[in-house]
Amino acid sequence: MKNALLKFVLSNALNRGRPLSPFWRKLAEASPDAAAFERRAAELDRRLRRPVPADAAPAGLHAGIMRAVREEQAELLRTPQASSASSLSPVLRWACATAAVALLGLALWVALRPWGGQGGGVPQAPELVRRVETAPLPCISPLVEQLASNSVAILGAPVNRQIEDLSRDLRETAQFLLASLP
Repeated sequence: MKNALLKFVLSNALNRGRPLSPFWRKLAEASPDAAAFERRAAELDRRLRRPVPADAAPAGLHAGIMRAVREEQAELLRTPQASSASSLSPVLRWACATAAVALLGLALWVALRPWGGQGGGVPQAPELVRRVETAPLPCISPLVEQLASNSVAILGAPVNRQIEDLSRDLRETAQFLLASLP
């Protein structure tokens, strides 16, 4: 930490062009790192303050660079585009994007649309259980088979209600948004 502070003070003194105070000079002379840093910083300062020669760049350098840029630009304009998407007109790209969004919306609508009426004609679980409990023994087998085959519909009824509610909310939102448009 002491070396970093000493290097900071040396650098500031060099930037300002003022000599160090006796306290900092004594510390700089006692540290070999500080003396080496001061020599390197003074040499760097001399190099940076030296004027830059006016003829540092060759006379035709700018013209050569601009000629190469123009040749590259002409070459790019002559060659056909490698990407087929970039060769499509912007109107066609917008039409494709709109069609893709419309198809995605249609797929969502079909997936979330409620199928059938209220329950779709599938008997509810309590009704089937009541039939099984009250039926005579030979009649139980078909009722159990019906219960097993309809178990997905029976167990999925809450999910179907949620999907119907979500579908209704989406319809109402769409109606609100369409009514809001000028």
